[in-house]
Amino acid sequence: MPKIDLDIPHPLSAEGAKERLMGFSQQLTEKHGGQITDVEQTWRDNELDFGFKVMGMYRVAGTLTVEENKLHVKGDLPITAAMFKGAIESAIRDQLGSLMSA
Repeated sequence: MPKIDLDIPHPLSAEGAKERLMGFSQQLTEKHGGQITDVEQTWRDNELDFGFKVMGMYRVAGTLTVEENKLHVKGDLPITAAMFKGAIESAIRDQLGSLMSA
């Protein structure tokens, strides 16, 4: 199973970054309609366990850790998404980078 392991820098405190992330899953589902469904998230201090389905078929799951000045994203992609790994990582960087700099 392909893995994602990314560090995304941000200019915020850990608490400030976490506040911005709180509504992010709802923004994703609103923006991407039926492409992203079954979103699950559980916060434990500054760590978010997340999961969702893409296109109703592919389950993506992982952990996002909020740290001072960076987000650390680790996750598993379905084997069928392996050829899109680079594009997925780029989209994660872009979306979270935009959220943190807004």
